[in-house]
Amino acid sequence: MSMVKKPFLVIPTGQFQVIGPDEPIQALVGEDVIFSCHVLPKKSLEDMEVRFFRDKLSSVLSLIKDGKEENERQMQEYQGRTQFVQDAITEGRVSLKLKKITFSDSGIYGCWFSSQTFYQEHTWELHVAALGSSPLISLERYGDREVLLICQSSGWFPRPEIQCKNHQGQSLSSDFKVNTGNNGLFDIQTSFIIQEPPIGDILCSIHIRDLRQESRVRVADQFFQRSPWNYALFIMMAIFVILVASGILLHRYQVEVTLDPETAHHILHVSEDCKKVTYGDTEVLDIPETEKRFQSRSVVASQGFSLEEFYWEVEVGEKNRWYLGVCWDKVDRKNKDPELSPANGYWVLGRWNQTEHFTFAPSRQALTLQVQPKQVGIFLSCKYEQVSFYNVTDKSHIYTFTGCDFNGKIIRPYFRPRSNEINEHSPPLIICTKVSEL
Repeated sequence: MSMVKKPFLVIPTGQFQVIGPDEPIQALVGEDVIFSCHVLPKKSLEDMEVRFFRDKLSSVLSLIKDGKEENERQMQEYQGRTQFVQDAITEGRVSLKLKKITFSDSGIYGCWFSSQTFYQEHTWELHVAALGSSPLISLERYGDREVLLICQSSGWFPRPEIQCKNHQGQSLSSDFKVNTGNNGLFDIQTSFIIQEPPIGDILCSIHIRDLRQESRVRVADQFFQRSPWNYALFIMMAIFVILVASGILLHRYQVEVTLDPETAHHILHVSEDCKKVTYGDTEVLDIPETEKRFQSRSVVASQGFSLEEFYWEVEVGEKNRWYLGVCWDKVDRKNKDPELSPANGYWVLGRWNQTEHFTFAPSRQALTLQVQPKQVGIFLSCKYEQVSFYNVTDKSHIYTFTGCDFNGKIIRPYFRPRSNEINEHSPPLIICTKVSEL
């Protein structure tokens, strides 16, 4: 079926020309799209047959006869998803709304008009895409006066491309890796080493066709200098300069955090003062199930935050399996095994089996720590959409999530204690009453 734009024609008496989309239509997964067609010269369609179809004339999306929709021949996958719009049928125009676009809807579509003496069709293409998450930029100390910048994003379709540039528009990275998830969406990541403080912003852009997501970061000179915290991390997102990792005066942002027992999974034990949570190992509590309670082995704080900055510390001690961080208040609490990634509303640091620390950003990313933390500090900036983790034990920065999708949502401190290795007692996670003056 040709998609070449039709030139102007002198239309013989009794005939007509069908006009429809002359360029591919782009739509995002989950959105609705409207197909519109009309005839020239203008004439009423009330005594004509009009058909919207997929690929071939016999694959019917919608059939209109005598001005009324007849869907007996409609393809099964489109049943309940189409709406015929009789906006100007007497003037020769019809529209069809296709609801809740899916990946399988990509393809060739057409409209066909038939009178008693003449018929004609017009075809076009529908491109379906999924716009992934805003690029998440993280910075890690790589060597002496070297910084590793990692830019990553998830949830794209079709396969995206990524590029990072300096303030002069020069490319900083050319290699990237793309992974396909179980849902068929693409995750993408690139990384490169910065050997000296760059001038101006670094722009990381991910795109498919005409769709694009961008994030900017500015790395200040202090990031390349040693400090009592091993190094100081300064990030400027757009025009904002944010001190996120020097550790200086973080205690001024201390906030009271207590656990909400009504959210705790039934295998978790929350202390009476709501400051400790212990994995029950074998003992399961007989407690009522509510909408607030997690089906995964998790618990959140009673406090929810949506503005300004907050800091709290959690004692992990010798516990060798845990997750700490923040999550959306409206995460799916009935999911028994959620992926603790930013795409699902979780920003967490995890520990597994003695020395393995990691984040999900968006896929599992291993972290190297020189000293095992006995106490972890968490700094939440709702204002600048960041979450930072600190090793209070050696006063070092662990990791910072930037470009977090808070967007006015309520954010809650998140805790997920796990059992220690076999035959080991499971110590609790303890919210510190007083934080360190770092």
